[in-house]
Amino acid sequence: MHYSDLEAVHPAKRERPGCIAHLYAHKAEWEDLQDMIQEHAPAEIVGIEPVFILPTFTIEVLCENPEASFALMIAWLAYSETSPHRPHGKEEALAWGKQFSSCVGISTDWKF
Repeated sequence: MHYSDLEAVHPAKRERPGCIAHLYAHKAEWEDLQDMIQEHAPAEIVGIEPVFILPTFTIEVLCENPEASFALMIAWLAYSETSPHRPHGKEEALAWGKQFSSCVGISTDWKF
């Protein structure tokens, strides 16, 4: 699926906002996400936006009803907590994020 395959603004975003599941997915998780969407069918991807700098996307999925939308979000959250494609823990996340940082040499030990 390409960005050009989607309508500019899907009508359901205005008419049925509670039926839209908002998911955050890494490129490497795309196949797993599509499988999960099929498990929660009927569902349709109605929006994809790239996340600045990172190889990730926010994805909007139109579900049958708000309960199905919530179930899909909970299932994706459970998957993402153990996903082999994501860093887990602060140190791993900082190390993973360095490859995308344009601010090399800036301290990450901030104190407020």
